Amino acid sequence: MKEVTNETDPDITNYATHHGIYRPEKSTTKLRVVFNCSSLTDNGISLNDIQYNGGVIQEDLYAQMLRFRTYTYAFTADIKMMYRTILINPKQCSLQRIVWCESEHESPKIYELSTVTYGTVSAPYLAQRTLTQLSMDEEANFPIAASVLRNNLYMDDVLCGAATLEEAIVLRQQLKGILKSAGMELHKLCANHEKLSPDPEQNYNFANLTETKTLGVSWKPNLDCLLIKVKVCLDSSYTKRDVLSTIAKIFDPVGLMAPVISKAKIFLKRLWRSKLEWNDLLPAEEYREWQQFLVSLENINNIEIPRRILVAFPEVIEIHGFADASERCYGAAVYCKSKNLKSETLVRLITSKSRVAPIKSLTIPRLELCAAVLLAKLVKRVVAALQLETAEVYLWSDSIIVLAWLRKEPMDLKTFVQNRVAKIQELYPNQLWRHVPSDQNPADLVSRGVDPEKLLQQNLWFNGPTFLSAVHIELVSDLTSQAFIAALKRFMARRGKCAKLFSDNGKNFVGASNEIKKLLEIVRKPDKKLANYLAAEGIEWKFIPARSPNFGEEPNLTKCKESNLKKWQKITKIVQLMWKFWSRNYLNQLQQRGKWMFEKNNVKIGDLVLIIEENLPTYKWALGRIVELYYGEDKKVRVVKIKTQYTTCKRAISKICVLPMEDP
Repeated sequence: MKEVTNETDPDITNYATHHGIYRPEKSTTKLRVVFNCSSLTDNGISLNDIQYNGGVIQEDLYAQMLRFRTYTYAFTADIKMMYRTILINPKQCSLQRIVWCESEHESPKIYELSTVTYGTVSAPYLAQRTLTQLSMDEEANFPIAASVLRNNLYMDDVLCGAATLEEAIVLRQQLKGILKSAGMELHKLCANHEKLSPDPEQNYNFANLTETKTLGVSWKPNLDCLLIKVKVCLDSSYTKRDVLSTIAKIFDPVGLMAPVISKAKIFLKRLWRSKLEWNDLLPAEEYREWQQFLVSLENINNIEIPRRILVAFPEVIEIHGFADASERCYGAAVYCKSKNLKSETLVRLITSKSRVAPIKSLTIPRLELCAAVLLAKLVKRVVAALQLETAEVYLWSDSIIVLAWLRKEPMDLKTFVQNRVAKIQELYPNQLWRHVPSDQNPADLVSRGVDPEKLLQQNLWFNGPTFLSAVHIELVSDLTSQAFIAALKRFMARRGKCAKLFSDNGKNFVGASNEIKKLLEIVRKPDKKLANYLAAEGIEWKFIPARSPNFGEEPNLTKCKESNLKKWQKITKIVQLMWKFWSRNYLNQLQQRGKWMFEKNNVKIGDLVLIIEENLPTYKWALGRIVELYYGEDKKVRVVKIKTQYTTCKRAISKICVLPMEDP
């Protein structure tokens, strides 16, 4: 800003009015000046009337918020005084004049604003276009930060992250570097890891970090959870205008609280049906219901939603969408299921949307069809925002009629149904649609509405139905090799061919393996090419020792909560474990268990052992002699072959008891 001292005015000038806005909840700029460039001049035209807005060149808020939830290590920041660091054409500064005086005793002075100014219709475009050009100019020096400026910037807010802490630290440094090259500064940085937020040299306590605003949504970085904040004002009377105002104040850009908002929308629809005017007071019954809803609405501030929707380093990502409708409302909810190489699975709510049923009544199947259209559009938007075009998509509905419509040609249906079925089939084919029971459909909560206090207890809403995170179990009709082969074929038909199969020494498994080997031998004889193809695409079958599940995959115990046991339960459990150890494993004391304390000699061929059978008393354990040893990668014996009186078997060394024998 510079003072105008010359007396000659340019051909075109414009004076903008301005005022201050005080927001005490802000952490930095509590008082911000706003300029009114839409006020009409003496010729009836304002500055904004003669400006182009430039269009939108940035991602919308919805897509930014969805992508923000995909990062393992995430941080937010703000470009300090972004508009004030971007100069405009000096010839156009006369269009941004203001009148200002330091005190009421001084005469006013005229100033010209030389930077991009709040209140002008072109300001957002000019700022975004400047940062886009900056990313193009500095892409060679700051490649990662340049991509963030183009794709992860909403006005002056930066929302980004990375899969690893090291990548996130590099990204933060590059962002600071690329902005510094343009005379800009990155500040108000918050992250979900103490090494990211903020600079190491600043005095900062990550554990005591309070929540911060992220595109209008509260975020607790230390807990890495999102919150939807609502200010509830109770009053002695309400109008229809007050009800609509309260609903509009619930800022939920991605629909995390859609069941609560649906309940409020359904109530507003009732007011429309009663033909109340905007300023008419609510009747006594509606007043009590709305008052009760507002009291319950305060609980929405206590709902903490995990920010992350993906596991670390996901290998498989699935998008599951659910649609449902009632006579009052219909809606859709979208979930993301991700799985990594460690078999860690995570199912999280991504987004949802609701629509109030039209006042003109429709049948439930037609409303269900409207919900399906809404779901198809919503999933398409989610896939585009998260750039998951290769992810598998599954769409679910509890309406058998809608699923039947989707399997027909649109031309065979009535006009209302025809148009919507055609739209759905254009977005997603009918092969992706499946049936879900109503009690496992999370979209049912959207279509009926839920009180905020009850939503806290709805695990179905935040984590989806349990079958999404369930383990695939294929049942067999009997314990025969043929039944196992049939079950294996069904499993591979749904999940794809396995590279390796790990199984114990069940007789049906061993028998099936022998039959498959025979089949491969038969195939090899007539056609060598086919044999080579089967060898290249074959399945490697590995057997673990019998009764040794520790050789298989380790169970996931991260969700087990020991705190759920009461003290007396813990004591009882310890007593039972001690008795079990004493009664069943006494003989194992003959085999010393100095784990990690000192190195013991391996067992030898010829050692006399007892084979531990957990389902038998100790006096019935079989006696045998070691005839063969199997070594692990550490050159230690892990499995032995034992010859008993009747048979020969393999056992892990943890399942045998070596009997003491005097040296000859």
